Amino acid sequence: EMELNHSNLVVNQSTSSYSPQLFPSFLFSLVINSCVSTLLGIMGMIANVINMAVFIKQGLNSSINISFFTIAMSDMLRIVCIQWANICFNPYIDNAGAPIYFTDLYGITGALTSGFACRVTLWVIVYITAEYDHTAQADDDKNDVHEK
Repeated sequence: EMELNHSNLVVNQSTSSYSPQLFPSFLFSLVINSCVSTLLGIMGMIANVINMAVFIKQGLNSSINISFFTIAMSDMLRIVCIQWANICFNPYIDNAGAPIYFTDLYGITGALTSGFACRVTLWVIVYITAEYDHTAQADDDKNDVHEK
């Protein structure tokens, strides 16, 4: 029979809170996540707003304008989710003392939404490809009839 020996148990007895130190990889991650990614996201949002305004001005009366408008909308949603990830995965947010885990919160709110937006974009691209192929095939058939 095996006797339980407490000296064999490993217990995390650390009572101090996580205090990140500014070593090079941590600093690099912080700069990329908090500064560069946020700046690129803001520029992407501005570009998507301009794209959506252009497609609305042109009129959403053709399927290609509707498709590109939908891609711009889903891309905007994806960028918003990435900006939310920048907040949730910031190493300093753990020190805020909030009663929630931001990484888990992102998993519930941002990850599912981001995945949805990505799938919308992919299916719209599939639709554009199929429509273009169908239109090109119809044009080829029309040209074949006129040549005969």
